Amino acid sequence: SAVDANQSTKAYGLTYAATKEISVGVSHLRTDLANTTLTEKITSYQVGYNLGPVAVAAAFSDLKDIGATSTAGADAKEVQIRLTTSF
Repeated sequence: SAVDANQSTKAYGLTYAATKEISVGVSHLRTDLANTTLTEKITSYQVGYNLGPVAVAAAFSDLKDIGATSTAGADAKEVQIRLTTSF
């Protein structure tokens, strides 16, 4: 897709450490592009579990009007699971 220099994005996020091993979070992004009537919106929910050298994180994202193109309904849902290690 073409890059539009006339875009405005606002992002908000909140993360909470429920315990020293578990954290949860939510984030929301909203992008308005010039010369379109649509607004791209992305809402994501995350949970992470940390065991020190090994961590696992999962995220679910709901995307609406991706790219804010002239076609409404370019929507998607995404699930992501990450396993990380550190030495």
